[in-house]
Amino acid sequence: MTTSSSLDQLERFLAADPGNDTLRVAAFEAALRGGLLERAKAHLNAGDSDGSAAPAWGLRRAHWLIASRDWAAARTQLQALQQLPDAPSSLIECAIHDEALVALLAGEFDRGIELLEPRAAGPACPAMLQALWLRLLHRANRLDEAFAAAKRWDAQSLATADAKAVASLVALDSGDLLAGKRWSDAALAQPSQALEAIVARASIAMGEQDPQRATQLLVPAVQRHPHDGRVRSAMAFTLLLQGQIEDASREFQTALALMPSHVGTWHGLGWCELLQKRYAAALDAFEKALALDRNFAETHGGLAVVHARLGHRDAAMQAIERATRLNKQGFAAQYAQAVLDGKAEDAAAMRALAGSVVRSGSRSPR
Repeated sequence: MTTSSSLDQLERFLAADPGNDTLRVAAFEAALRGGLLERAKAHLNAGDSDGSAAPAWGLRRAHWLIASRDWAAARTQLQALQQLPDAPSSLIECAIHDEALVALLAGEFDRGIELLEPRAAGPACPAMLQALWLRLLHRANRLDEAFAAAKRWDAQSLATADAKAVASLVALDSGDLLAGKRWSDAALAQPSQALEAIVARASIAMGEQDPQRATQLLVPAVQRHPHDGRVRSAMAFTLLLQGQIEDASREFQTALALMPSHVGTWHGLGWCELLQKRYAAALDAFEKALALDRNFAETHGGLAVVHARLGHRDAAMQAIERATRLNKQGFAAQYAQAVLDGKAEDAAAMRALAGSVVRSGSRSPR
């Protein structure tokens, strides 16, 4: 049964029994899940009219505000709930969690970490906070802390499925592909299938030379989450590795509009421009990546390839030297040297890029 038809049925029951709060809650939650905000608001106002369950409906009002993307009003509502006299501890815990969620959604990562730290940073993080805590640390680029927490919970068999999903992307961005694969596979075996696990597993599939598996995971993810930059970036890399350069370029541009500080996505766009011999645009993409992180070998390597293609031998050699100093095994610097030596093959480059994508294409999660 679809969300709309389920909601229609609940509303028919409510018409016959308008005072039934259980039905009212079910109708509100069904409308909210389906993104039917006006219908959800009608049930919210009806449920909250007599104040008999004010704290619970107050929390639902915060959820409606979050769904409406009104971060300031949601934050005010959640803070007011925490100040209610005799508020039950369960309500306070939910309100703190949701206030930290608002901070995540609003891009205020440090604020969210500050809210959760007293509860989440200790040896025993409550299950309901694990995934949110990891997401905040990840988005704040505190990868070491996030990875250490995930490994600790996993070793104690405490990690939730959603926490494993987030941890898989943390592991990928930390360069631990074995942990990323293990955690993403565990998360994808669960019904929830959190988005981070899809991105991590698809990225790893690219490194395993399995773009079909990556595509299988990412196509429905893009349909469900068209405004998620990591999903669009992963889809773009998959298209690039399959030789669909123009489609990949459009996907990279979409991803960068959603997360302009993601270094790996600038790399992907740079490679698209290189393969289409649009060298000025490729140079711009790699320079944008360089402005975000000057200590990333693959950025200098990408610049080296552009200069090599343009015949700027001295500039290419300088960029190769910088890239090699940062990472002797970097793919882009090696490819740039092959271009200078007249031995470069684009097909071979694409195969090597697959591994490079997984090792470095996920850098800078913001």
